[in-house]
Amino acid sequence: MGEKKAMPVSASTSSFLVALNLVREYPVKWSRYSVLRDFVQNFYDAVGREEWSRRFHHDVSEGKLTMRADGVGFSHQWLVPIGASTKRAAPGRYAGHFGEGFKIACLCAARDHRWNISMSSQDWQLDVVWSNLEVDGTVLCSLAYRVRTASTMDPATTLTLTGFGPGDEEPLEAVLQSFYYAENPLLGPLIWESRSVAIHERSKVPKPRKLPSTSEYGGEGIIFAGYQARGSLPHPLVFCVHDHLSADRERRNFHRMDVMDVIRQAVTSITPVAAAALLRRLKVHWLEYPKKRYDFYTWHHIIGDLVKALSRSSRESTKWRKEYPHLLVTPRIDRTDIPRINRRREARAWLRSRGGKYRLVQKAFTHLGYPTLEEVCDRDGGFSEIRDANARETPFIEILADAVKAMFPELERGSRLPPCKVIDPPCSVWQGVANCIPRKEGIVGLEGMRLRSEVTWVALQSDLFTPGKFGEALGTYLHELAHQFGGDGSASFSRALTYVLERSVQRSAAVSLFSRRWDEVESWSSGSNPREASGLPGPPEKIHAEGNPGGVPSC
Repeated sequence: MGEKKAMPVSASTSSFLVALNLVREYPVKWSRYSVLRDFVQNFYDAVGREEWSRRFHHDVSEGKLTMRADGVGFSHQWLVPIGASTKRAAPGRYAGHFGEGFKIACLCAARDHRWNISMSSQDWQLDVVWSNLEVDGTVLCSLAYRVRTASTMDPATTLTLTGFGPGDEEPLEAVLQSFYYAENPLLGPLIWESRSVAIHERSKVPKPRKLPSTSEYGGEGIIFAGYQARGSLPHPLVFCVHDHLSADRERRNFHRMDVMDVIRQAVTSITPVAAAALLRRLKVHWLEYPKKRYDFYTWHHIIGDLVKALSRSSRESTKWRKEYPHLLVTPRIDRTDIPRINRRREARAWLRSRGGKYRLVQKAFTHLGYPTLEEVCDRDGGFSEIRDANARETPFIEILADAVKAMFPELERGSRLPPCKVIDPPCSVWQGVANCIPRKEGIVGLEGMRLRSEVTWVALQSDLFTPGKFGEALGTYLHELAHQFGGDGSASFSRALTYVLERSVQRSAAVSLFSRRWDEVESWSSGSNPREASGLPGPPEKIHAEGNPGGVPSC
């Protein structure tokens, strides 16, 4: 490739030079992978994916790569104009411009990778060489073709690269597997196919290291767009959109938002059977919702499209519900809708208490007839119903109030505690509830902590108001009162609970007295007086410890 001087073009000679006016210093740089991909692309466009494995051949031996396409022939003149194309296929199929890509690939191959390029077809053969090009008195080095005519016709097109070293075989392997064709070893069983879309499982064959991938969304899955691998995904699936159009001449790797766009295009017209197959493999995304207003990374819409496609077949929908009978829909809730948020929190707590029977899914699953989480929780009595205490429960509540006034006067605001109500049914998942109204200005309360909310009422589960459960009832009652210092999980709430626990340990004698009084409530209501046998003088309202005539046990 050391030609120095251009020879005149003559139709009568058997060898002539074609200057390309593409100077050596042209600022473009393609990797080995990009150069080889463009060479292979030309053969792929000419042969087509249906005939690829039968009519395309390649061989690497003794420092030489040979690529050959049977039954492909064209004039070398197509390799000269920028943008010219030998393709005559239907629009969107095997699109490309042989001359343009071939010349840039030859420039980078010869200049950057030290490969010598030869090509032959029909009755001609050419070598890619350098020639001198004079511009305004300056001699430049330009790419050129040395063309020779042959006496016989070759029914194939052959491209040869010499100087092909061992390190060049890795990008070649990636290039050959980056095109979509049925025999590609990276493709597993076919899930669904249409004229412009194919969806496969991924085979067990490892991907070549240099195969195009999406940097922020890597994995064994592959995205093919326009018959070429352009990106990746973490699931072992292959999504192919053949008529995907891209203005990116460099065919750069897809970003994650491009990957999601191709996948959604691929499932637009999918059949119910194929939709079910994909949904099974994408189970991890069933409950996914967009994380922000414009979320280009979410699977939410793709899962919704698949569910709607599945719902178009009553037969497949019935089969699906038999396979997955315990799905519960959780529609998204406006963050300002506090009552619905609290109802959802309680329903989730109920669900956790039921074990792993149910699975939560997004709203689109209502198309398959699944109920919402709240509907099933309500049906099974999981929601709490708040009511006023009855005559049997009132003495227990009075004991709790007396205990708090005696042991934790800091929790009593304005000389009174908030009313205590009762939660039914006994099987409801929450043992206690506090109704909190945020305070605009914090008031210093317990141990210097600010009161974050006003607790207007608390409620305890009805099952707690029975003998033997004073400790559990008191702990729940104190927990709900402590919410005036913060919500569950907050540092201030945790600090308040720590203080309450410490004080309870210090005043264990008082806890014991109130516990005995709690256990005897039903005996008092029946008219008997077991206090005499226990050594406690008088009725409950007269109990006092020595040195504390105020009527409540001293601590």
